[in-house]
Amino acid sequence: LDTRLIGRDQQVTLDQYLNGLADGPTRQLMGMTQSDWLTARMAASGATWQVLGQQVLMARMHIPLSVASSITPETLAEFTLALATPEALRTDSQRALLAPRRVPYNLDAWDGYPAARETVLAAARTQGKNLISLAGDTHNMWGANLIDATGQRVGVEFGTSSVSSPGFETRLPLISNSLLADAFLKMVADLRFAETSKRGYLVLTLTPAEARGDWLEVSTVFSRSYSTATTASMRALPGPTNLDLVPI
Repeated sequence: LDTRLIGRDQQVTLDQYLNGLADGPTRQLMGMTQSDWLTARMAASGATWQVLGQQVLMARMHIPLSVASSITPETLAEFTLALATPEALRTDSQRALLAPRRVPYNLDAWDGYPAARETVLAAARTQGKNLISLAGDTHNMWGANLIDATGQRVGVEFGTSSVSSPGFETRLPLISNSLLADAFLKMVADLRFAETSKRGYLVLTLTPAEARGDWLEVSTVFSRSYSTATTASMRALPGPTNLDLVPI
């Protein structure tokens, strides 16, 4: 699938998102021609898994507006401390930090095109399909559940790291990987796995019984001599009551 060039509407800014400009019911990421083709192909398929090879994260990656406005070691530490503080003991600033207003951390992904995402998720749900989204582009490793607007699990997403392009360890060099990954897991309800500093790749193994993802990291991208190690392994089982990424 193409989510970068053919049919997408213009990306919105954070201010435009806050003003509701991303919520238009006709807003497209793939374009109607490609979207209709995908819905028809899913309907015609009898496969256990419907695998979408595409570019950007489909899972809802919403984080508190207070953090999105300034992702720093201080704001992340303040957020995690506020979250760990019992409600009765929280300060006003901590309550504001945990306020329900959340925004996508990246508006260049499906989060910036919610109606288009819902079209895909609704098609998979109504057709009884087990959906898998494969994503990259962020240069980091992610594993998440795909939840539709009704709150139902529709599928799972495996997001691969880049082979060599830098990720958050370069974009946010002052934030340790452990702090950032832990914060994302606490901020994003649908997220099941995050690794924000390793280069590598994903191996996806599909059988009628399960979908398994193994994230592998390389020791270095600056030498022809390197080693690999498994960072994490997760799987999902088919069926509407499953479709939940769990560690192996």
